[in-house]
Amino acid sequence: MPTRKRNDFGISVRYAVCIAVIALGTIGLALDATGQSPIPPQIVSVDLLEETGVLTLTFDKIVKTGSADVDLTKVYLHHDSGIMDGTALDGATVTSSGDGTTISITLTEAQRQTAIGYATPYVYFDAGAVKDPMDNGIARSTAGTTISDTPDTTPPWFHPTIAP
Repeated sequence: MPTRKRNDFGISVRYAVCIAVIALGTIGLALDATGQSPIPPQIVSVDLLEETGVLTLTFDKIVKTGSADVDLTKVYLHHDSGIMDGTALDGATVTSSGDGTTISITLTEAQRQTAIGYATPYVYFDAGAVKDPMDNGIARSTAGTTISDTPDTTPPWFHPTIAP
């Protein structure tokens, strides 16, 4: 009768592979045949630097962050957590590049003022607005993600040689 090959720990290779698959599936790291995760990216946090109008989106996994990869017509600002649309960010500028977990977007002045004017601003996404390197697109938002705002703390500055 043929003997099964065992590794140094005394367990069969097939058994070890089954344990690894179960462990990966249990902790949410399921991989496709190429070793990449088929799970779409999820938004973790959104921060707005009020002074500059830079909106920073942070995701739970690596996403494509270049200006050609982020569809700003599918990203919205809104004042209500239950509304799936609002002010689209088209016209804003993606200032990050490459692949990473954060995307930086410089809002237009009108978009910056809109976001600052909301008591509690939210960001929404249409499906596919952001994708990971395997082209898994973010799902359409069912609820908005609250924007944490970093207030403008730079005091006004007066130059004494410039007359009003």
